[in-house]
Amino acid sequence: MIRPLDRAAKIVTDVLAPWVVIIVACGLVAADATGTIGGTLLWGSLVAVFTSVIPMGVIAWGIRRGRISDVHVRHRSQRIKPLAGIALSATAGLTLMWLMKAPGTVVALSWALAIGVLTTGVITVFWKISFHTAVSSATAVVIGFLFGGGWAITAIAVVATIGWSRVRLGDHTVAQVLAGAAWGAAIALAVFGMSPR
Repeated sequence: MIRPLDRAAKIVTDVLAPWVVIIVACGLVAADATGTIGGTLLWGSLVAVFTSVIPMGVIAWGIRRGRISDVHVRHRSQRIKPLAGIALSATAGLTLMWLMKAPGTVVALSWALAIGVLTTGVITVFWKISFHTAVSSATAVVIGFLFGGGWAITAIAVVATIGWSRVRLGDHTVAQVLAGAAWGAAIALAVFGMSPR
């Protein structure tokens, strides 16, 4: 029988998976940058395709081929090859945003996501840093930049809940969750701190 807390942790892990959080971040940044429905859909969708949809396609392909166990890629040894494909996709998306002269914060988000996947990909070769908390904490920082501290505090509470879920399920240690959160936040702070509004 699954314990209620384990069930809750599984729901949090699935509902707030990195690919979901990235789509939310893309929509928020695009909406803030353009202030229009069309602009939000255009730029938000473009960034999301290269940083969330294609990466999930890479993971789904790996699952079908039997090379990846599940959508969260729990086994560190299974992360390296798909991360290379995801990094290429994120870099291609960043290049496209630059060539299309996307709004500044949209380009900044593309930079942050590309840097994030490249660096955490290198780290995960040696140590299973948490992508869940890296992505969610970076998003919390972005929310703080765009909408102010009150919203950022709420987002940080969400990051903490995600971190709890990863530890509860035995997918990460506390150190791996905290490192992911710190690294994601540091990348977002650096990139958005230099980004023109």
